[in-house]
Amino acid sequence: NRTYTRIVGLVTNVMDGISKKTGKSYCMVEIEDLQGAASLLLINDSLEKYREHIAIDVPVVITGESNTDDDKPKMFPQEVMPLAVAQHALANQVHIRIRADETGPEAIAQIRAIAERHQGGCPLFLVVRTVDREVVFLRTHERYSVRPSPELAQEVEAVLGYPGYYARAKK
Repeated sequence: NRTYTRIVGLVTNVMDGISKKTGKSYCMVEIEDLQGAASLLLINDSLEKYREHIAIDVPVVITGESNTDDDKPKMFPQEVMPLAVAQHALANQVHIRIRADETGPEAIAQIRAIAERHQGGCPLFLVVRTVDREVVFLRTHERYSVRPSPELAQEVEAVLGYPGYYARAKK
């Protein structure tokens, strides 16, 4: 209770209203995941900033203060983003999965070129699966740090196939 947390859920209900007390607009949002449901209250700045991301059947990532005093948990969001955006926006590492027995020098050169086109501040790791099925993590030089994005993922997977790209999120 009263902790700062991040949850992911599917928007199942949206109710816009105007407070009788203050006369200001608000939005009550219900989200669900496989564990249960929670309510979100968007008011003031959070309503203006994040209302566009709230729609029924859209998966979202919510960061904010939780309140578990009642039967149904509530959150007061400080950040709301679509799940598709969050994978990249919250990343603190990018992993490119390579199979040693299927990836040659040409593919490695293509990956280098892709990393150079998507320069950023996120460390890039090559995750190599050897022919013995061992996994080796190689952190690339900082000049190959990248900016996580859907475009980066698409380019990597065009070269290596799916799932060649993985963005590891900040906790």
